[in-house]
Amino acid sequence: MAKAIAEDWYLELKGKMRGGELKVGKTFKDAARQVFARVQGPNLRRTKPKIRRGHELILNAHLPPSGSTLLVDITPGWSRSTASTA
Repeated sequence: MAKAIAEDWYLELKGKMRGGELKVGKTFKDAARQVFARVQGPNLRRTKPKIRRGHELILNAHLPPSGSTLLVDITPGWSRSTASTA
């Protein structure tokens, strides 16, 4: 029974993927973390801890409403639409 349920779930998921209903890719949160890591990397010694913490706080403040958004879904009007719903 469990095998049949798993097969149904898999086939449904595969159908959604082929039909374009299921989107995959990097999220806004993934990209933001990567940018933060790049900024910190080479400048780590030159940046004061207080400044680094400030950048991290700003980053975290803007992630919760949009963190799970896929990068492919972000358009020029996206920030306005998320600001009005937040």
